[in-house]
Amino acid sequence: MLLARTTSTISKHLNLANPQSILVGQQSILGVTIGSFDGFHAGHQALFARLQEELKRMNPETSRRALLTSEPHPRQFFGRNLKTTNNVAAAAESRPVTTAFLPLMTTREKIEYVRSAGFDYFIAQRFNAELAALSPEQFVEQLIVRDLGAKLVVVGYDWAFGKGREGSPEKLQQLGARFGFRVVIVEPVVAGGEKISSSRVRDALGRGEMEQVASLLLRPYSLVGRVVHGDKRGRTIGFPT
Repeated sequence: MLLARTTSTISKHLNLANPQSILVGQQSILGVTIGSFDGFHAGHQALFARLQEELKRMNPETSRRALLTSEPHPRQFFGRNLKTTNNVAAAAESRPVTTAFLPLMTTREKIEYVRSAGFDYFIAQRFNAELAALSPEQFVEQLIVRDLGAKLVVVGYDWAFGKGREGSPEKLQQLGARFGFRVVIVEPVVAGGEKISSSRVRDALGRGEMEQVASLLLRPYSLVGRVVHGDKRGRTIGFPT
């Protein structure tokens, strides 16, 4: 398994240079971008580019880049737990609940993409009831300050965090000033007069508009799965697979 467990609030991480190491006590500047990152579309890539740009200005020789996301996606978690949770109101305040939500990428695909994008660390925080119950202040103090020691955080304009999605990018800036890290908020990337989002990519996929999907992702869409044996009918008609 590529992801190694730690004993901190961050439950899983991958040092892309050394998968066996533990992300603790970083001596260099750590810049992190945070989000669900479903699909790594053009909007997400704008965050990655801004993170790299800002770190180069701070200290290009000692800077390290990390991506912090959550597994499973919050929409998957709340969809699965809506009928069993004791706090339905909290679930209702989350992103639109749907049991049919399917991520655009697997965790393994995300790891490979992040590696190719030049990040030093991929961090997948397990999204569960405990994480969902953290206040914005607790989220920042535990994950960003204590576990990561980040000096720079880059997020999208609509990123929300903490219990009931109470934390906004502006709230993050206030907390950054208190705890000693800088926050950069990236505005939406627009194509065809509409902001690029994972939902937009998913809708285009549902309509079979693959050219639009590719333009939103800045790459062709791909699927990863396990190849299994079927009925072997192809070989009976001269086309074995």
